Amino acid sequence: MSMLDKFESRFNGNTSPLGGVKDVFFKFKTGVNRIRLVGDMVEERAHYLAGNVKRSNRGLCPPMAFEGDDKIFSAMHCPDWDPTTETKKSEKVCPICQLNMIAQRALASGKLNDSTKAFYDELKQNSKEMTSFKVNIIDRDDPYITLVENGTETKQKGLKIASLTYTVAKKIYELSCNLHFGIENPDNGIDIEVIRTDTNGKTSYDVRPVFDGIKAKVTPLTAEERAYQVHDLVAICNREVDVGKVRAALHGDLISLLDKYYPQRSGAPATPPAPIATGAVAVSTGNTLDDITAQSMSEAATQVSVLEQYPQNQTVVEGIEQLPF
Repeated sequence: MSMLDKFESRFNGNTSPLGGVKDVFFKFKTGVNRIRLVGDMVEERAHYLAGNVKRSNRGLCPPMAFEGDDKIFSAMHCPDWDPTTETKKSEKVCPICQLNMIAQRALASGKLNDSTKAFYDELKQNSKEMTSFKVNIIDRDDPYITLVENGTETKQKGLKIASLTYTVAKKIYELSCNLHFGIENPDNGIDIEVIRTDTNGKTSYDVRPVFDGIKAKVTPLTAEERAYQVHDLVAICNREVDVGKVRAALHGDLISLLDKYYPQRSGAPATPPAPIATGAVAVSTGNTLDDITAQSMSEAATQVSVLEQYPQNQTVVEGIEQLPF
């Protein structure tokens, strides 16, 4: 197990006899969350792999992929993103980004029937890249983390790691612009309140300063707070991803799509499928993915996710041979 694997395990609440750290990753609760930003943010790109039963969405991998000793995480850092430079890498090896490209190409063709279009619409949504920003914070409501040493747990004050959505990060930026100073500044920064609202299954966030009367309250970091260990956000966002392992854990029909259009498994850059030529005619042989999808659906099943029509380990090599791009 690499050092970063150990950090990942320990930061997620698992410990070993050698010790570790718990309660480090901050989660926004419904209502008001009062925090103090410390240091810079690091932009991260990630993919979510698990399904959502409530939404009849099977996700990209079957549930068994997230179980057992050889499990994968339900979310993964995009291996095509470099958090050190916060730019895309020149070498593209991410199988999830490749699936997203396949879905985009298929949808751009304009040659899909309704059921197959729904398949690729959902694949495009499931394989999209999610942007977030990692930042060290002081949790004003619960400033404690847990140190584990030789099996003994000790609580002490320390920095936590918050993952900010693009929307929250933008609101923090806008707040800093309106105040004309960096709110994370150790000498003249401020505490902020992030308000999470959950309504009818939808989550929204708002950001506001902590006020002293009608002005934002300046909260210089204390000597104790300045001595807190700062977590290496780049290292956490740069955890190595086993691309082959993730690819092998995908649903069978998605593996078939990758085998067809991104056959490289050695880590060499892949070539995306070319877009359909203007005026080209879609091939119809009765054995396309369109036909397979249509045949697998009934009128009564049209309210269920189209992705659910594929058994978890089914391979549809025959069907993808004639995709119109």
